[in-house]
Amino acid sequence: MTTTLPRLLRRNAETMAQRPAIREKNRGIWQTYTWSQYNREVCDFASGLAAHGFRRADLLAVVGDNRPRLYWAQLAAQCLGGVAVPVYQDSIAAELVYVLDHAEVSVIVAEDQEQADKILALSSSTIRAACSTMTCRSSDLSRRCRRLDETSAGHMPDI
Repeated sequence: MTTTLPRLLRRNAETMAQRPAIREKNRGIWQTYTWSQYNREVCDFASGLAAHGFRRADLLAVVGDNRPRLYWAQLAAQCLGGVAVPVYQDSIAAELVYVLDHAEVSVIVAEDQEQADKILALSSSTIRAACSTMTCRSSDLSRRCRRLDETSAGHMPDI
């Protein structure tokens, strides 16, 4: 049987449920996520992606710093048979257009408002279509991204 990251995640969630899987420093305080929490976040996001029409062979781009939620999004795409396309958060517009157009992404996950604004400013039709399913992760989970059409774009915990 082929070993995949989703299978390894499930195995770790079953065998090491309460052990630390990943840590993130948020506002000076370390946050620890267990394998069980990691698995739950990935499964929840994968369910949301599927409900929004994400299917096998679809491509999901993530733009932002190395954060647990962006890793969860990438693994959620893999759970559905999709492909994650990570993009450097400091990429300039021309680099973003090149990568996102070539990949023909169907979903974009932006870490924060800065990344969402950068993507929304691009003029590519492929990117504009993907923006209809863009999600945004903000350090303040109660705050939604501005300028996103609430009927088509979502805040990551809501997806």
